[in-house]
Amino acid sequence: MALEIAKDGGLARPKILERILRLRKIALVLAYIGAYFCSQYLFDPVNMEVTRISEHSLMPGLVTPKFDKSGIAIQLYRRLTALPKSKSQQEFVMDVFSEFGLQCFTQKWRSTIAGYPKRGENVYGFVRGQRNDGAEAQLIVVQLGHSESARRMITRMLSFVDYAKDQVYWARDFVFVFVDGGHGPDSIEQAAFALDAFLFKYQKIESLTSKTRRNATVVADEIQTQTGALIAGVVYDLSGISVKGQHIINIQTNGLNGQQVNLDVFNGIVKIADSKHHSKVAIFGTLHRHTNSYMEYSPFTVPIKALMTQAFVSIEGIHSVMGKYGVQGLTVGLSHDYTERQSVQFVEEVSRMLNNVLERLHQSYFMYVLADDMHFLSIGFYLLPTFILICPLLISAYYEWLKVDSNSEIPLAVIGIHLGGYAIYLTTQWIFTNIGEVFAFSTEFPFVGPDGCNGQFGGSMDIVIIYLAVTMLPLGLYMFSIHPLRPTSIPIMRIFILLEVSITILCLSLINFGLGVFTAAIVVPITFLMTFESPEKTRSLYRSLVLALLHPITIITVLAWQTPGYSTTFIPKKEFDTWTGVPIMFIRNMIKNDTAFGSWHFYLITIIGWPVWNMIFSCSLPYNLAVDRVAAKDREEREAREAGESGEEATTPEDPHPPTSVPTAKPTTSNVSKRNKRKNH
Repeated sequence: MALEIAKDGGLARPKILERILRLRKIALVLAYIGAYFCSQYLFDPVNMEVTRISEHSLMPGLVTPKFDKSGIAIQLYRRLTALPKSKSQQEFVMDVFSEFGLQCFTQKWRSTIAGYPKRGENVYGFVRGQRNDGAEAQLIVVQLGHSESARRMITRMLSFVDYAKDQVYWARDFVFVFVDGGHGPDSIEQAAFALDAFLFKYQKIESLTSKTRRNATVVADEIQTQTGALIAGVVYDLSGISVKGQHIINIQTNGLNGQQVNLDVFNGIVKIADSKHHSKVAIFGTLHRHTNSYMEYSPFTVPIKALMTQAFVSIEGIHSVMGKYGVQGLTVGLSHDYTERQSVQFVEEVSRMLNNVLERLHQSYFMYVLADDMHFLSIGFYLLPTFILICPLLISAYYEWLKVDSNSEIPLAVIGIHLGGYAIYLTTQWIFTNIGEVFAFSTEFPFVGPDGCNGQFGGSMDIVIIYLAVTMLPLGLYMFSIHPLRPTSIPIMRIFILLEVSITILCLSLINFGLGVFTAAIVVPITFLMTFESPEKTRSLYRSLVLALLHPITIITVLAWQTPGYSTTFIPKKEFDTWTGVPIMFIRNMIKNDTAFGSWHFYLITIIGWPVWNMIFSCSLPYNLAVDRVAAKDREEREAREAGESGEEATTPEDPHPPTSVPTAKPTTSNVSKRNKRKNH
């Protein structure tokens, strides 16, 4: 079954493949060295591409902002500050829109997820562009809240609404959404869920399936009126800072599952901040290393933070859910020291930029890695380190392919383990959606409590604890110890494992490069070493015991414990006080984000990570080692033969897979005549 080519009346394997197989033992070391130096070269800002200025980004640099209604923003702030407790911020926003003579509506929403019981009320209004035909619109989002920065941003945006309604040059409508994020520590996440509810109704997602079928995660009021398709969206807040008079704007770009905003939108906002407001731009909480006069750091700091955030943070900001609906969005944290005039002029300039967008932002980059606000690396370059890392797996897969014969069969355990992982995923998701994080159970049957009341439950259990208890058990160790695979089926199982890991990493890197490259850096050596043939029983037994400790959740816990500086971005710092707190928080966030927002982390670790971990036990256990012994002997003889002979390869009786090249015996006269006839023909 090996790859062969025609050669002078016979078949022979390409020499290049044989030479590659000689490097199989050191392929992992070479791959790590190659990926390291390749990444060091590619992610150095000196070797990256420089951001370009597109035609719509040039417009704000040529047009002078004209906003001059700072007094209205101040008056509105005083009114909002003195708002009585009997009146909500939603009612205040609706009253202001009514005073301006504009349409404004409310949208009540609630979560249908038992483990994520959230509810709120959004406010949305419209400003119609006088030159617009109703085909397109731009989205502006502000979060409601009672903090000073939230009130200031609300009133400044309302003053921009008053200014924008009087301008005649708008070629697109405005959709203003004031999302309700609550007042807790997870207000950003709740505000993202609220925006998700609005976009779900605005984009008419329900019409794609059925009008009677409701969304599985949210129930929300219908949108009262409609405008054009949303080309882009910007979330504004006052999370920026000012140091010694230098304004710093904080920009967040990563979306759900590694999606990123179109690079033209980011470039335009950076140009506005620099040329019009003389402000610095911070991405992932870090300034450009050449303009940062407060600290020095490595040029690879920002790319690492970018990849970490893209890989593990599902909701970086309110904008993160926009990518689900095809809206290019990001969060702009204006400096909290900006005056009313500066803040609203910034909003005006960004709106003019989006007003001038041509061809809906499809000619720029959607997949990139930022080194700072001026340099980026596109997907055509950064995929190279990932491909280098998976090369050892592909080489091992080809080597196992050479050992497959007609007696080999596909193990049914491959299908069974994956179905088991899928069943665990569906069950956990159903319980979290319909019952909650903690569900009660009865200690007596039939459901009789201590006081004799029927239907009273006597205990409770956390779904996260149950999930950890089920998935942390090495099922493959028990399964393949009791029912070991046939020796001839081991190469097939290895091929399945190696190719599944390789394809998953490549596909993941195409969409979420951060998650793909970090997964490759950890999973590739484990998969390569644990599937390497072992003709020694002691080594196989030791390898199986080590594999039992290398559970995906265990690896995540150790890495999070050792890198708290990066991990606290997606795990609360208090959870690092205990080893058990990290995996519990990890799994709880994964289940919540998977159910509420559609994140991939929980799906991948349950559908791919858990089955592959269990399948590797079939290759590491001390089964009948005859296949590996024959393969090792075959490899040694072939290497010795190739090193000592310069002619064609000779075969030996012990070789289970002799090359099918032309025999070295002297050809007969009849064979020569037949060959000459073929040549003449």
